[in-house]
Amino acid sequence: MVSSHWAKGQARWAAVVSMSLVIGVVTGLHSLVAVATGGLLFALAVLVHEAGHVVAYRALAPLDAPAIFVVRGMRCHLVRMRLVPVSDGAVALAGPLAPAAMAIFFVPLLFADRVAPWLPLVCFAWLALALSHALCAALPFGDGTTIRESWSLARAERSTRQRSSTT
Repeated sequence: MVSSHWAKGQARWAAVVSMSLVIGVVTGLHSLVAVATGGLLFALAVLVHEAGHVVAYRALAPLDAPAIFVVRGMRCHLVRMRLVPVSDGAVALAGPLAPAAMAIFFVPLLFADRVAPWLPLVCFAWLALALSHALCAALPFGDGTTIRESWSLARAERSTRQRSSTT
């Protein structure tokens, strides 16, 4: 379910970026077009990141597992129940890697014979955004914390199982 607060906040932001893009194209202000395109790519990268979490969670969690996608303006996250450590880590890692996975679809455009002159710039901007999202996995908060905690719990569980099987 999407709240009206999200729709209003997102609609205002999208209207500003879209109008900037239209004004830039009509007036020939290439810098305004570039900034607006960057804003749209950033928003898309955030949504792809969160979609990666959602897809992985739905693939790895029980069918009746609850999850709520919370969005406030440009900030969003998935509120969900904890899974077994390995699955929890996979869900946390899926978000930062989702924009990089989507970048695979941009690579053929870089080597096509006839492309718009601005398309390689958009592709490289997306690759930079994908790299920044992948680096989020190494940060000491958010997805990075969840990944490290899951890894630590999985190692502890494996160690406990090994000790109990040897006794």
